[in-house]
Amino acid sequence: MSLTVHATKLLSALAEDDQLPGGVFRDVEGICEEFNVSFETRAQLANWLQELCDVGAVILEDHELNVSATPPFMASITLHGLDMAGYLGR
Repeated sequence: MSLTVHATKLLSALAEDDQLPGGVFRDVEGICEEFNVSFETRAQLANWLQELCDVGAVILEDHELNVSATPPFMASITLHGLDMAGYLGR
């Protein structure tokens, strides 16, 4: 499954922010602001985050399967997500 351009950019920002995956959930909107990932609406951001969740690139807070309709959007990148973003050596 390939990611959309926007979800790929979000994944890169998440990987850049936290290269050591684990139980630390981060505010995705804050990461977008820090790494200049622009979005028009929070619903658009939620869709990109859901796309990453669906492929196993991120884990949502409380291990939810679907992104909440309202912020904050909290997520943690997985090893698979870091690998997809090119941060793990092969």
